Amino acid sequence: MSIFNYSAFTYGHTTTENNQWINFSENGVDELSAQLPIGSVTLDNYANRVAQAMNEVGTLNYTCTVNRETLKLTIQGDSEFELYVTNGTNVSISAYGLMGFTTNRSGASSYESDVISGFVYEPQTPLQRYVDFQDNVRSNQSSVNESASGVVEVVSFGQVETMECEIPLITDITPQLYIKENSNGVSDARNFLIYAITKSPIEFIPNYTNGNKANNITECILESTPEDRNGTAFKLKEQYARKLVGYYTTGLLTFRKLK
Repeated sequence: MSIFNYSAFTYGHTTTENNQWINFSENGVDELSAQLPIGSVTLDNYANRVAQAMNEVGTLNYTCTVNRETLKLTIQGDSEFELYVTNGTNVSISAYGLMGFTTNRSGASSYESDVISGFVYEPQTPLQRYVDFQDNVRSNQSSVNESASGVVEVVSFGQVETMECEIPLITDITPQLYIKENSNGVSDARNFLIYAITKSPIEFIPNYTNGNKANNITECILESTPEDRNGTAFKLKEQYARKLVGYYTTGLLTFRKLK
């Protein structure tokens, strides 16, 4: 089947030793250094990690939330605090870039990031050959045993839900009449897939339209591609057979639900 809404994927929230520090102050004098754990998570979990790291060294009961319309983070404390975005001790290996903050902040108890946290990939058309997670379910590591009397026993360890889709008509060509214009369409798709084949968690948003961006978000990983059943390789195929030079497709992708 096809999906008739435009969808999106959020991704890119990987912490390494080069972007794991948050320098801030609660009194304008003493610098605090919060350290994020290394690893890849989804956007929501990244926000939770930011709050947890700041609360481990601070005292202002910090929260970090995601604005689903803008994909910006908001950090809030019980009273005023300062963010040392450009002049902290660990500025060269700080988390602020991935968090979306580009300037120092002071004089308030709540700050919204300047730009989005991480990245969002928006396919230029509705997804094709789409099968939703709830319609694509199998038992995990199941085995079927039949006794001599004919009694059948199924042993499994939960269920696996997967979503299938094809991302067609990926292009840099402008102007367009019927699909979203994106002069970086090919590189945007390529960057998303390069991240996805690392098996890092991403968010899938099936209906990415105004007023609905927070609905039905699913955390998942790339399960398989036409090039690799383990989902660690991809190929953008130019659609010569359809006489669509400059237009690419991913082939059928499968994403596995994480929770």
